Amino acid sequence: RILCHLDSRSGAFPAFSIDLKNFKPMKLKKKYDVSFIGAPIQPRIELMRFLIKNGIKVNIWGRNWFKYPEFKDFYKGIPDEKEFVRIINESKINLAPSKNMYGEPHFKGRILEFAACKSFALVDYFSGYLNYFKENKEIVFVKDNNDLLRKIDYYLKNEKEREKIAENAYNKVIKNHDLTETYRNIFKNIID
Repeated sequence: RILCHLDSRSGAFPAFSIDLKNFKPMKLKKKYDVSFIGAPIQPRIELMRFLIKNGIKVNIWGRNWFKYPEFKDFYKGIPDEKEFVRIINESKINLAPSKNMYGEPHFKGRILEFAACKSFALVDYFSGYLNYFKENKEIVFVKDNNDLLRKIDYYLKNEKEREKIAENAYNKVIKNHDLTETYRNIFKNIID
């Protein structure tokens, strides 16, 4: 998750960290080709419609999707925290749309959750992610829906490349974005 903390010397500073005790690789069989976990805000609803219309069997989890009968064959329910981590681990491709309800891209902590589970994600382009991840080495961006279709097809067919990117993202997260280590450093700076 994205955390902001006060630093007495410089005001506020961002801390981009994840709880690695809860989000971790589980070495489970990848039984879902494409998964999305999240609420049905308008850009996501349109994205799911587009994917389904184009033959992608996307597995959808999250609150309130039951209100959209058109997704009944794809909607899997509301996962609890353990199921959430299991689903990420069991998915070949996790979708990480970064657009808010106004269609504007913004920072989503979800990419850390996927990376901490050593699971691959396709992410809406947002330049802020480049401060933390190397494009096409640790994170794969999509620029529009057609690009997403192409990349779903490509990465489902290229398992080794998909898994290498997921592993690179995982290594980056466990090295630089561990929540426990972030808090340790914050308190060390406060005490010093």
